[in-house]
Amino acid sequence: INDILWIMDLDLRTVYVTPSIETVLGFTPEERLRQNVEEQLTPASLSTAMETLSGELAFEEQGNADPDRSVTLTLEFYHRDGSTRWLETIISGIRDDGGVLTRLYGVSRDVTRRRAAEEALKTANKQLEEANRSLGLAYAWMRDRKDQLKKQLFREEMGILLNNDGLIEGLSEKVMEHLGRSRDRLIGHPVRDLIRDEYREDFSREFRQAWMGPSQEVFVEFLDTKDRSKIFDVKLTRLTLSGSRLVLMTLR
Repeated sequence: INDILWIMDLDLRTVYVTPSIETVLGFTPEERLRQNVEEQLTPASLSTAMETLSGELAFEEQGNADPDRSVTLTLEFYHRDGSTRWLETIISGIRDDGGVLTRLYGVSRDVTRRRAAEEALKTANKQLEEANRSLGLAYAWMRDRKDQLKKQLFREEMGILLNNDGLIEGLSEKVMEHLGRSRDRLIGHPVRDLIRDEYREDFSREFRQAWMGPSQEVFVEFLDTKDRSKIFDVKLTRLTLSGSRLVLMTLR
């Protein structure tokens, strides 16, 4: 690891830097000593550094600051080739025999790749949050759309919605009127229970085929609560609502 060790005076002039600066930032130590701080840091990082230094110097003037404290900053430095590098820098103070702060001592390490990975992770998390939010809205829309479709499908026709087990998930008012049963007594119950025995096998076969894809038609005799019956021409059509596969029974 090519850490850069450096010393600055309180006017932020570099008075010493290790040769490793050339490996990390492309400048020789001699070039660095001739640069002012504005030539070393990007404007945003310079502002951060100056604000931190101002706060620490004010802390010093209070007289009760820990002389052994350090500050860690991640700052963006210019590279000789015109690009920039992010350096994590630990800064502490150099003091005279009386304990007065005279210079700043720092150790800087290149964390450009780590920072890029962190920023990429932040971006990915933000995109994931936005995707989850959009997905939630999409699911809400599909739920509403499912309810609308149910109402639309059953407004004029005698219709029953079935899941893959043949259980009733929805039905029209006209079906309830014909069968003489309330919605609570029908939702979640097998549709086979409403069909006369001798028609059940044919219905089950056509239902399985409709579940696989192509629409099917079959004659079915339904029973009402008074054991009266009526034969219907039933069309079975597969639907996908809100990501759920269902079969619509239309009775004619």
